[in-house]
Amino acid sequence: MRRVALIVLVALLGACGDDDEGVVDQPGGVIQRDRPVPAELQAFLDRVDPSLDFTATWSVLQRAGGTTASVTYDAGSITVDDLVVTLPATTEDDAALSAYGIFSTFWAEGPAAQIAATARRSDAGDPIFEERTVLGMTLDCVEVPVLGATASQWCLTPDGIFGWVSTPSVQYELTAYEVR
Repeated sequence: MRRVALIVLVALLGACGDDDEGVVDQPGGVIQRDRPVPAELQAFLDRVDPSLDFTATWSVLQRAGGTTASVTYDAGSITVDDLVVTLPATTEDDAALSAYGIFSTFWAEGPAAQIAATARRSDAGDPIFEERTVLGMTLDCVEVPVLGATASQWCLTPDGIFGWVSTPSVQYELTAYEVR
């Protein structure tokens, strides 16, 4: 049985070959930290406001496993079920939040960093801007294609927090929102 598995593995590796067709030249790796973020995308990111005083609730769907949770941010803390995390979060807090598919910066700095890193990929295309309506608000959204495909969309409220995020691993959407 092991011999058959080894033969199948060698055959698969041989099928991969060393054909460079479709391979993107990636000097310095996939992420080029010195590659500038396109100006229109930087303008979008400059609108993110981690200091906004607000209360909000998001419905969070973890795509792996299909579990959902209701996440609330209020007065500098994040609540999910019986878990309450006071900000700034510790590493242990973020580990606990990750069980729900989020981290302590999920509504501001986290997605902004993800967008910037995606845009700096050597195989990233030009950002695509759209709008989405959530809770009667028009959110400004962006997608950054990688190798011509878009896997994520991030949408900002007019006040600068992420009200809709859809990535391969998680999706969250505002279900209640109030700026103080």
